[in-house]
Amino acid sequence: MLDKNVKEIMTKKPKTLSPNTLISKALKIMNEESITNIFITKQKKPIGIIHMHDILKKN
Repeated sequence: MLDKNVKEIMTKKPKTLSPNTLISKALKIMNEESITNIFITKQKKPIGIIHMHDILKKN
């Protein structure tokens, strides 16, 4: 596996949310999709990423 390029295993269509999305919705999506992070986009451009650990640290 270590000799593969990241493009071979990357998520090709990652989940994205707008910056105004409620944290509860982000958590719901993470739970339903079994993922731990979601890209935050504005006008289809990435501006950040929210990770499960970010949410846990703030609570």
